[in-house]
Order: sequence, then C-alpha cells, then structure tokens
Amino acid sequence: MTAVFFDLDNTLVDHSGAERVASMFFYEAIAGQTSASSPEEFAELWNRAQDRHMNRYVAGEISFQEQRRERISEVLETKFSDAEADDLFSIYLERYENCWRAYPDVLPCLESLRVDHIMVITNGDAAQQHKKLLRTGLAASPLLASWRGTTPNAVRGTRSRLVATQKSRNLLEQRTVPIGLLDESVATRVPTLELIERLFGVAARHDDW
Repeated sequence: MTAVFFDLDNTLVDHSGAERVASMFFYEAIAGQTSASSPEEFAELWNRAQDRHMNRYVAGEISFQEQRRERISEVLETKFSDAEADDLFSIYLERYENCWRAYPDVLPCLESLRVDHIMVITNGDAAQQHKKLLRTGLAASPLLASWRGTTPNAVRGTRSRLVATQKSRNLLEQRTVPIGLLDESVATRVPTLELIERLFGVAARHDDW
C-alpha cells in the first residue's frame, strides 16, 4: 500500500460536534428570531438546513457563500440582504471555528501508518478546509510534513464521503485506500484506527481512547 486518502469532516476533525455547539450558541445570540423553542431544537433545524444547502453547493447550484446565506434565511424564516445574512452567519462561524478539534485517535492512527502518501479529500470549500487543518494543529504536525496535497481540493459535484466496503478492499490492488465514514447517514463515527484494522487486519494501538 502506498497511499491513504482521508475524508476530513467527521473522520479527522469533529465537524458535527463543532456545528452543534456553535448552532446552540447562535440560538442564544439570536433569541426571538427563530421558531425553535430550545437550543437543541434549533441545532436540529440548523443541521437540516446545512445538509440541504451544502448538497446544493456540492451539486454546483449555488456558491459556498450563497449556501451560508440560504441557511440563515431558512432557519430564521426571513429573506435577508446579503450583507445582513453574512453578518448573522459570522456569529455562528466564529464559534464554529473555535470549536474545531481533531479526534483524539487521529494522531495515533497517522503514527501507525507506514505509507508513502497520506492525503485529504473533501467536497468542502478549499480555503475553509485548509484553515481547519491549520486551526486543529494537524497541518503543523511533524507527521504532516511529508503529506502531499495537504491543501484540500473542493470536489464539486462529487460526494467525498468515502465508503469503507469491499470496494475499498479492492482498491488495495491499486495501492490506494480511502478512509471515511461508512455512510453519511451513519450517526456514530467509526474510530479511525478501528477502521484501519477492519480494512487491513492491522493491529493498532488504542491508547487514550
């Protein structure tokens, strides 16, 4: 095996956790402007709006900034000007970015790999995803010094949620293996090292899990 491709969100970085905390904070900041009756209810509304409009972005229907504005208009049930929507979204965005964290098993996983190339693939906005690597400390890790293509490319029109199935095993013949969530609908993340073990039968360390 010479290369491993990792999905970024919810594989290396806890996007869902950051999103939930930030959306609940946003609810408190804009209290009275939404029909949601609690932070938890608002977090669910926010998550559904995010999925809907991010899918439109990935399909090339709208820009990355437009999907942000659409999310604001949907959850607050109001049509805002671009500037107003951007200002409101910035309240959420600041907290979301401050909540970015790499999963605790990520660095042990990277340390366990003996491959030529480790790369990240994502369908998110390239600038934001690169910033995510920087803010979580992954880009500064000595382990990433030898990464090729550490700046993610936005893959428009393609779902980057890579599937760990027999198809992944077959890719071993091509000496390239993708690692990500089993499916976008799966609520529980498979620990990265556990997924490596399932695919390759490699015994991995589970310290600090």
